[in-house]
Amino acid sequence: MKKPMFAMFFFIFLFGCGSDLSENIVDCFGQSLLVNVHHSVENGKTVNFNVSYNGEYTLKNSIVWDYGDGIKETVNGVTTSHTYSQSDTYTARASVSLTNPSSTFEVKEVVIID
Repeated sequence: MKKPMFAMFFFIFLFGCGSDLSENIVDCFGQSLLVNVHHSVENGKTVNFNVSYNGEYTLKNSIVWDYGDGIKETVNGVTTSHTYSQSDTYTARASVSLTNPSSTFEVKEVVIID
């Protein structure tokens, strides 16, 4: 039972969750479950990504993307497109933040390019 609790604390310390961790820990973890990333492939190697958040707070407009192929960029808005140069399996990561409470989460999406 100690491992899941350690993992939860590691997640929160790594990504931050407001100024008073003792008050926000449950809310922070719960909000992270409401952030998702989805993708669709078009034209073989171009992938459209979309971040969604179904919580009660406000998602910051700026999202940091790591497409898993060595390319990283900051995008304003919840959608972006990326063209992969070769067929492979990639793990794309989006670092998204809420404005209040101040918290940042990393969401992942596995992308398969044939």
